Amino acid sequence: MKTELIVLDLDGTLLNENHKINNETKEYLNTLKNNNIKIVIATGRTFTAAKKYYNELKLETPLISCNGGYIYDPITEKIIEGHEINKDILNNIFKILEKNNTFFQFYTSNTIYSTEIRFLLKVWIKENKTLNEKDKINIELIENATEMLNSINEPIFKLLAIENDIEKFEYLMKKFNKIEGIEIVSSFNGAIDIMVKGITKGQALKNISNYLNIPINKTMAIGDNNNDATMLKEANIGIAMGNATSLAKENADFITTSNSDNGVLNALKKYFI
Repeated sequence: MKTELIVLDLDGTLLNENHKINNETKEYLNTLKNNNIKIVIATGRTFTAAKKYYNELKLETPLISCNGGYIYDPITEKIIEGHEINKDILNNIFKILEKNNTFFQFYTSNTIYSTEIRFLLKVWIKENKTLNEKDKINIELIENATEMLNSINEPIFKLLAIENDIEKFEYLMKKFNKIEGIEIVSSFNGAIDIMVKGITKGQALKNISNYLNIPINKTMAIGDNNNDATMLKEANIGIAMGNATSLAKENADFITTSNSDNGVLNALKKYFI
């Protein structure tokens, strides 16, 4: 069955260890595009933190962000899907995270909000100084998350908490898994991604294939982490990176090389040459 849609994760997959897309991979993806194969990015990042790579690849497809919580078409400027997390639930989560002194950030359609500048936010703020205006990541530092949440009318599509203390991480995962109405997954070590219940990259892949009128048996997905497992399982061909988590590999049909060893390019050449 000929593949007509390729869905690619960003971090740990399409991006190498320097958070860049290999030039040869970029050229190969462009060749596939010219042969009428649709390329879609599916990331746990918010849209604003992924658009740089979307623009770099000159894509004309919708972009799946927030693990499927927000799917946007930059060409038509149409919101295909937006799944808003209940604000009462978010306030409850804020209290739990603040009590445990755990860092968190939350995403609207175009802004990342946080009370602290840590982890990737520090990298992105530095990177913003070198980017074109259209590629910049919108980051807003706030004093109080609860007050901010109650004062804005914008929907929140994802919350990301980062806890590197293993015992505390496991405690928080158990605590949040008892809260109804939310979906919990981890996109990297120490990460707790929170979306609306039922929102996964696997569901997003099904939805985007329907939107693009491409049968699910003509899809391919490539990813590396636990939040990619559902889309690797859902796609006709699911490919895990060599650096992937055990869960991602268990749900894949094939394992390629790592993101630092042209894993995406090697996988694509295996299936398209």
